[in-house]
Amino acid sequence: MSLKIAAIPNDRDVFAIGDVHGRADLLETMLGYIEMGVDRGIGDPIAIVFLGDLIDRGPDSRKAVEMALTAIERHPGSTIIMGNHEEFMHDVVWGSMLGPSWDPWYHEGGAKTLQSFGVEPRRPIPEIAEALRRDELVRRLFDTVVDLAVDDRCIYAHAGIRPHIPLDEQRGFDVRWIRDEFLFSRADHGRIVVHGHTITRSELPEVRSSRIALDTGSFATGKLTTARFGRDGSTHFFMAEADAGRVRIGPVEPALGA
Repeated sequence: MSLKIAAIPNDRDVFAIGDVHGRADLLETMLGYIEMGVDRGIGDPIAIVFLGDLIDRGPDSRKAVEMALTAIERHPGSTIIMGNHEEFMHDVVWGSMLGPSWDPWYHEGGAKTLQSFGVEPRRPIPEIAEALRRDELVRRLFDTVVDLAVDDRCIYAHAGIRPHIPLDEQRGFDVRWIRDEFLFSRADHGRIVVHGHTITRSELPEVRSSRIALDTGSFATGKLTTARFGRDGSTHFFMAEADAGRVRIGPVEPALGA
């Protein structure tokens, strides 16, 4: 089955947001910061690309999903990439693999997601699936998500891509789950791959020769990172960080590597 690949317009600044994992507090601050710049005419129009894993582990996945959907509606040309955690949820709600998908999802943060959607996690799995199928926000999310997004400069993926394989031949499993084969590859992918999925060791955005990593472990570190790719070719990073019950935001320098 071919992947769903979104084309991001090239005539605007692009804001790529790393894994949110239910940290709606960080995302709310991040989106407010972006909108503040738009209101000042900085980079307007813009596109926002959510790199996946909006849900699980953090306390408010429902609010995070709602804010992401509102943001992409506000800025046409924006998109949400399906992460492996959204894939877990999709398989439980609509898939035929309830058993294999349920246990890893539940233990990797799905229980908190269910609570945020008002669903009791200890109910029978078929009842949980039915409750989520009836939820308009869940349906909107899965009607919206894509597997990859591209523009002239970048490939936007959740986990990465399999090296040396054309985009239209990539597999959904790889773009949502791949790690070492992609992370340690020196392959030229034709464009920079912007991704999340694997938390950076530095807890900062990391820039490599062929990829940019934006998962700074929001659910564990309280740090949510965004990269802004300017239509002028510039790249800037900023981070929303929880500190003593408040969230502060500002520019951050990335960690560099080969």
